[in-house]
Amino acid sequence: MLKKRGRRRLWAVWGTMLLAAALAKKVLPKPIGMLSLALLLGGAVGNFIDRLLFGFVTDMFATTFMNFPVFNVADIGVVVGGVLLCIHVIFTYSKEPKPEEKP
Repeated sequence: MLKKRGRRRLWAVWGTMLLAAALAKKVLPKPIGMLSLALLLGGAVGNFIDRLLFGFVTDMFATTFMNFPVFNVADIGVVVGGVLLCIHVIFTYSKEPKPEEKP
């Protein structure tokens, strides 16, 4: 049985491969969809590299004007990518019929 750390790495590798495959196959062909997947992938890979090299993620941005968690550039990519993906799915993702389904 895998230890907790091993399972986390396995999930991280699996998620990274899934995002890379979605980008390569152009699952979301519109620019906002591709950008959101690219930001998610970049953030995931950045945090994964930190975990592999150091065993933890290095956070570097602390806001002093309000009580907010410390974060890093990869976290920004994950959050912005996630928000863009939600916006894309809610507002711009259309369920157009596939070419073989058109009458």
